[in-house]
Amino acid sequence: MKKLWILACVLLVLSLAACGKAPGDVTTDASTDTDDTSASAETDASVSTDAPTAEGLSYADLSDLTFTFSSGVGGWQTIMYMQADGSFTGEYFDSDMGVTGEGYPDGTVYVCTFSGQFAPLSRVDDLTYTTKVESISYVQPADTEEIQDGVRYVYTTAYGLDDAQTLYFYLPGTETANLSEACMSWVSIYLWTGVEGEHAKELPFVVLFNENAGTAFAGEVEG
Repeated sequence: MKKLWILACVLLVLSLAACGKAPGDVTTDASTDTDDTSASAETDASVSTDAPTAEGLSYADLSDLTFTFSSGVGGWQTIMYMQADGSFTGEYFDSDMGVTGEGYPDGTVYVCTFSGQFAPLSRVDDLTYTTKVESISYVQPADTEEIQDGVRYVYTTAYGLDDAQTLYFYLPGTETANLSEACMSWVSIYLWTGVEGEHAKELPFVVLFNENAGTAFAGEVEG
């Protein structure tokens, strides 16, 4: 009888020990599952974060180009450089040593040093973008002049950017047949194939066309 009582006590102790251990095991597993789920959620959130990506043309793509407005005849030209934020700087220069007068026997120089800001680019199609000049300023006030060292300096506006309310960037690959006559009149000198009357079928460089003034800059990498 005593042996049976001892055996019953042993079984009772074992039963109580087993019951006490099970809840602990369940809690541990639940904690592990929660951690795994949390880690998985964090990983998924990191992977699926929607980061904006640049699409199409940006001013940064144009920042290594020199934009030149010139007829190819005479010594005049407007040179312009762009920055990645859409700002720009440039200079217009022309000279006429035959235009002399009292105090300026060495001729007349027309010059403009300018800087400004373009509006954000808007896409027209894969090879065409549009913008406008938001602001422009001049180192020397336009329509003023002075005489220095026998030369008359006449300060002007930025020739080629006059009334620049609608500007188009035409990218390489644009069919020249689709460009306006006004645009082609300025850039055709860069497109001659060597055969009289023939020009490249597609633009090999960027063109900046000022629709209102009918002027166009050729944008190429210097050197």
